[in-house]
Amino acid sequence: MTFAAVTLRLQIPIGFAVGFPSYSAMSVWLAYTCWVPNVLLVAIHDLIVGTRRAGLPGALSPRPRVPGG
Repeated sequence: MTFAAVTLRLQIPIGFAVGFPSYSAMSVWLAYTCWVPNVLLVAIHDLIVGTRRAGLPGALSPRPRVPGG
């Protein structure tokens, strides 16, 4: 979630392209939407890694444990 500040700054040009006349006009929307891409990426990552850890069908099998390692 600390990357939301970077995401907000990346969304400013998109806001102008969409048609907002000024930063103050789009700041209310940016304050709420800057964290959405980050949450989606974390959810997708958790889904992929969580599937692998759970050993569900179609998931990669975990590495075998090495004795003494």
